[in-house]
Amino acid sequence: MSIRKLLLLSTVAIAGVGCSEETPTAPTPVAPAPTPDPDPAPPPPLTVPTTYNFESRFNTGESSVGISGQIARQLQLQDLKILIGGLSSAGAAAVTVADLNGIYDYADTGLNILTTVPDGLTASATTYEDVSSGKKIRGRQGTDKVLLGSAGIVGNAADITVDELMQSFFTTIATNAADASKLGTKAVYNTAEGLDLSQMVNKVLIGALLFDQLSSKYLADILDRDNTEPRSDGADDTTQEHRFDEAFGYFG
Repeated sequence: MSIRKLLLLSTVAIAGVGCSEETPTAPTPVAPAPTPDPDPAPPPPLTVPTTYNFESRFNTGESSVGISGQIARQLQLQDLKILIGGLSSAGAAAVTVADLNGIYDYADTGLNILTTVPDGLTASATTYEDVSSGKKIRGRQGTDKVLLGSAGIVGNAADITVDELMQSFFTTIATNAADASKLGTKAVYNTAEGLDLSQMVNKVLIGALLFDQLSSKYLADILDRDNTEPRSDGADDTTQEHRFDEAFGYFG
């Protein structure tokens, strides 16, 4: 046997012995797939209240909600829109600036509420005083503020207050209502520039009165208001509760 064959056989023999002495590697265990959790139970259905009402924490059987002032102003705002909008109807009676201010600057004169209730319901109030006395739109926070961007709306060179804008709108509407060719048509509240003063009065006051009161007065510092004690002797609510309720009364 040649030396080459001998060396080759020796190498194969050594390799075989070395392989036979190696310890086999155990396979890596595979974790079982997690069992999916069963579907969680659905939350119980919410009970939607039919009225905005909460029982007082301090006086058993009494409501902690007091928003009659907000309701009165909501009615006055809606009634202004009804009064102005009705001027475009056939047979409408003319109005004066005093008539419009009679609602906007209400002074407990016993005016009947113009807003009606849906069929099947009965109104619980006839006049604004039946809802709350001493309530009006004019003079409330927001109506006394300068309306940014109002320059030029009614021929004014600079921005004017919301109240000044309302008085200008009322004057234009009353002037048009005295014109028989405009009364009973939309021209009674539409300007030559295309402004619908029925909408302008309503939408400006929604922002200047309702939203301004809600955001910069009632909710601006609500977290700093006490929510542990009655807001006054014998009160049914806390200051914080009352602030939230007043905000809800404007935009609830």
